[in-house]
Amino acid sequence: MSTKIHSRFPLAALLLIVLSLTSPLNASDVERYSLTMDKTKKPGDRGEITLADEQLQIQIFSSTGIGKLKLQRGTTETSWPKTVVVKIQYITGKPLAELEGLTLRGKAILVQGSRRTSGAMDQFILTDQGTKFQNLPSQKAKIRVLPTKEAMQIEIPGKLLSDETKIEIQWIDYYRS
Repeated sequence: MSTKIHSRFPLAALLLIVLSLTSPLNASDVERYSLTMDKTKKPGDRGEITLADEQLQIQIFSSTGIGKLKLQRGTTETSWPKTVVVKIQYITGKPLAELEGLTLRGKAILVQGSRRTSGAMDQFILTDQGTKFQNLPSQKAKIRVLPTKEAMQIEIPGKLLSDETKIEIQWIDYYRS
């Protein structure tokens, strides 16, 4: 009888290992990133963060269609995933009608655009002094904006953020409710 118990143990251990590796959301992975929203100006705004399939997904519920979030990776050893996806919708559940303005700001990078400039947003870098951004864009950032039935979806390549440990994202919906 003891041989049957021992033969089942490796199978159970293997099953637990496989389940932990195939889980789409690992709590320790999500803890490597933190999301902060300014609750003083818009106490109803909230955000949720998940990590799945090499994507950091941020679901934002905005009360007015104008907002700001701060996203930070836990340590310098933590890298950004392949893609950071931000989905913005109103608290009522409807998506933003239009993304009039999008600003992504880090310590060394500034990107500005809208849905109309999806895939080719203006990207600025710090000047030699390291205190302000240059006047003209240095290149185009491949941030994509896709309106869906549920939300305005913004796809940010993780490679774009590689030198940043924290970023700030601001948005403005043209047709605010």
